Amino acid sequence: MTSLTSADSAATHAGVTLRLAAANFAATETVLEVHASTSVDGAVFNALGAYQGLRSGPTLFRLRDQSGREFLERPWPRGQALSNPSNDTHTALFAALPPDAIELELEIPFAYLDDPSGRIDLNLPVRAPVIGTLGRNTARVLATRTSAATVDRWSGPTIAIDVDLGGWQDDWRVLKPCQAELDGASPGQMIWHMRASDPQPPQFIELPVALPLEPERLTLRGATVQIRGPWRLRFSRRRGL
Repeated sequence: MTSLTSADSAATHAGVTLRLAAANFAATETVLEVHASTSVDGAVFNALGAYQGLRSGPTLFRLRDQSGREFLERPWPRGQALSNPSNDTHTALFAALPPDAIELELEIPFAYLDDPSGRIDLNLPVRAPVIGTLGRNTARVLATRTSAATVDRWSGPTIAIDVDLGGWQDDWRVLKPCQAELDGASPGQMIWHMRASDPQPPQFIELPVALPLEPERLTLRGATVQIRGPWRLRFSRRRGL
């Protein structure tokens, strides 16, 4: 890839800095590499654009040139990685650009962080709303109940947790807690329903339990958060590339 060092190829918003680290302008495709960093203590990147990087529709990256022409991101070939193992470098694929597309702007709509801060401790069952903090946002646990699992991968009972995760607060919103514990132990998995390519906070979360276990305490820790941009990275393509 051709390294890009222009100071104009970085943007910071809501504690997240995105920088265009490298680009490759080939005859058949354009590949852009974006490096992500954050000033949020302890937080790690989950994805850019869409949750888990499964971008589609409103979560796609967009590339524009000096004439206002827009080039939509293309799906990445199945089975190839979109990011590095630490999730701080992300790759976007576009069609080959016209030769006269020189001044470019890459627009990235959303970023996603796993923020370990904040927790809500509850006595079970929850009969009335409890307010607490997940990540940096206010959230509410409305009620809990015993339920049958709503997914095939778990056939037993669950503790269903009705939640109000607070919506957008200063361009941040909580999509789900990072961790849950029942009586101080992990239930092994957390079940929620969310479309990765256009995520919306779930109205309830499920924790599998094994009968005759009747947990008395529930703890929710941290938050997977969606951060609303956009970030616009402006850079120049050298003629002949």
